[in-house]
Amino acid sequence: IMIPEIPTIEQDAPLADVVTRFIEAGTRRLIVVNETGQPLGLISDADAVTRVQPASQHGVMQALRGKRAVPDEKITAAQLMSREVLSASPDTTLTEAAHLMLSQKRKWMVVVDAQGKAIGLVDRQVLIKAV
Repeated sequence: IMIPEIPTIEQDAPLADVVTRFIEAGTRRLIVVNETGQPLGLISDADAVTRVQPASQHGVMQALRGKRAVPDEKITAAQLMSREVLSASPDTTLTEAAHLMLSQKRKWMVVVDAQGKAIGLVDRQVLIKAV
């Protein structure tokens, strides 16, 4: 159920790097990590659009589609992310994970190892189908 190859980005990465990572990874969400790989937050593509200055929002949408350069915004991944990270260990049961995600109204959960490093991601839709 866990997606082992998760797209991450460093917390101090600028907006241009965030957009590039979205495009390269072909994903709609990134896990923001510190220098040791511990998850600090999540950025969705919607976060990247809505958390910049209103004048830059259209430009970011176009950049995410690969249609133009990223607007020159002085904002980092840490400033774009949602800070509430829902996480679980690799031995969390499917039922426990489903209950936690549904009760917290989350679409995904980060799986972390014993050192707190992000090692995977669980998507709610995939999890619900498996339970």
